[in-house]
Amino acid sequence: IDGKDKKILEIIQENPKKSISDIAELCEISSSSVHDRIKKLEANEIISNYSVSINHEKIGIRITAFVRLEMSTTNWSDELNHFLMKHPWIYEIHEIIGEDSYLLKVVAKDTEHLSHILKHDLGKHTNIKSTKTTLILNSVKNSHNIPFNEL
Repeated sequence: IDGKDKKILEIIQENPKKSISDIAELCEISSSSVHDRIKKLEANEIISNYSVSINHEKIGIRITAFVRLEMSTTNWSDELNHFLMKHPWIYEIHEIIGEDSYLLKVVAKDTEHLSHILKHDLGKHTNIKSTKTTLILNSVKNSHNIPFNEL
């Protein structure tokens, strides 16, 4: 990718709804060039999806937690990955190295809901030996934006 692609990516990650013509004006290239570049970035899976940020508190999701999983057998398994991926309240799944094997980002409506997820959903899987949960009190920064000007 070149400098123009980086500029397009920077604009899109800030506002995915920005029009092609607005992006073209900011990048000082034609709209058709922006369109072609975006299609190429998508085809090469540099742009993997477009998403919306939803204010969880406004819809009644009050808890965000990181949950570490200690396994009773092997560190990681495709079967467990599939089990975890099916769970709608698990937002992120990371295979990690260290004392634990997985780090999950879990959201819940309240502490009772989180307790149910931990005890009844995760707790029923035979390969999960234990969980360690850290509740988020306040998110100071929650960004996925890449600093393209520093690449």
